[in-house]
Amino acid sequence: MHSDAFSEGVALFNRGKFFEAHEALEDFWRSAPPEQKKFLQGVVQVAVAFHHHSTGNHVGMRSVLERACRNMAENSGCFVRVNVPPLLKSLNEWQITMRESRPTPPLPRIELCDNSLTPMPTQSAITPADAEAARGRIQGIAFRTPLVRCYADAPAELYLKLENLQPIGSFKIRGAANVMALTRRDQLALGVLTASAGNMAQGVAFCAKRMGVPATIVAPDTAPATKIRAVERLGGRVIQVPFAEWWRTFETRSYPGVDATFIHAFDDPHVMAGNGTIALELLEDLPDLDAVVIPWGGGGLASGIAAVLRARHPHARIYAAEIETAAPLAASLAAGEPRTVDYKPSFVDGIGSKMVFPSMFELGRHLLDGSLVVTLAEAAQAMKILAERNRIIIEGAAACAVAAALSGRAGKGKVVAIVSGGNIDLDKFAQLTASA
Repeated sequence: MHSDAFSEGVALFNRGKFFEAHEALEDFWRSAPPEQKKFLQGVVQVAVAFHHHSTGNHVGMRSVLERACRNMAENSGCFVRVNVPPLLKSLNEWQITMRESRPTPPLPRIELCDNSLTPMPTQSAITPADAEAARGRIQGIAFRTPLVRCYADAPAELYLKLENLQPIGSFKIRGAANVMALTRRDQLALGVLTASAGNMAQGVAFCAKRMGVPATIVAPDTAPATKIRAVERLGGRVIQVPFAEWWRTFETRSYPGVDATFIHAFDDPHVMAGNGTIALELLEDLPDLDAVVIPWGGGGLASGIAAVLRARHPHARIYAAEIETAAPLAASLAAGEPRTVDYKPSFVDGIGSKMVFPSMFELGRHLLDGSLVVTLAEAAQAMKILAERNRIIIEGAAACAVAAALSGRAGKGKVVAIVSGGNIDLDKFAQLTASA
């Protein structure tokens, strides 16, 4: 049997009282079993979207509806069905209808099916419980980083999650510490191998040094010297190869001639759980946050944070940030499938590639509200603003998240930019900020 809150929510929804329906349905959603939450979250979001419509906020309506459609996709066997006549077919058509003041299309209705529930496939690689467990494992290795306000001229109230203050200057220590803590000692004894442009390399090398095991890193020949030197200071052996060969290492999870345990930089649930600890801290420090912008490289950071936020703060807007010279996620989301794009090396070396892993695309498609692509000039300007206003040094990847938040495209309210790292050659940083 459905709860009173659910029945009340359905009745209010079908009478067009979407705000009241949203409140009642959300009460039911909060106490629902885990296997029901994804679909019910979509139902709640449809109510929120049509409340936006009733107040004239059609942009907000479209944003929430897109998220709702993803959450409810392929769940027709659930115990309720949301009938949204034109919307699931063409959100663009709905937007045109609103803009041109055509007759309003039929409003949605919730139709009750049978009381049984077909379990829905989970799109989230991790759960908040995974992140909580990871937090215990990485304590004493990774820091709880501060969340600080940035008083810049922006449409939003901007906050910065300063992962550049980690022992290795990057968030990557969280995932590396968690996955290596879970790896059997006999596997670690062989040594560890990772592919990285520099930050995961430092995370793996840092943890390997603590554990007394050798670390080998396959890095692209475009990796900055400051990151390579940092890995070597930590005792890591670096093999630099052309970009295509480096990317192939992610796919094969091995490198010729290196017999070691491979630690994947992003496509690993234990790495994502380590990254998800950032979301736990965000919700403790800023429980009423409205949006988060996260640099997208391979997708492990964004997916880890987003999975926790979707479960515990489902109405937050969550965006990836990419650079114009290498933005495969934005192209893939627009196409509805993984796409290959042109890649041009730049000072934004910590993110960007030619393609998105299919597994990571599926996570991004279901967890994120989109990808915000910024220009090189915008990224450089963001670096300068944070140096002037907050007196911190950030690298290009982190600057993309800040630039996207400053642009206003993540929306208003309390917006958090994940400052993913600060590992950049100082001469390059001085050059970029001087000319920005």
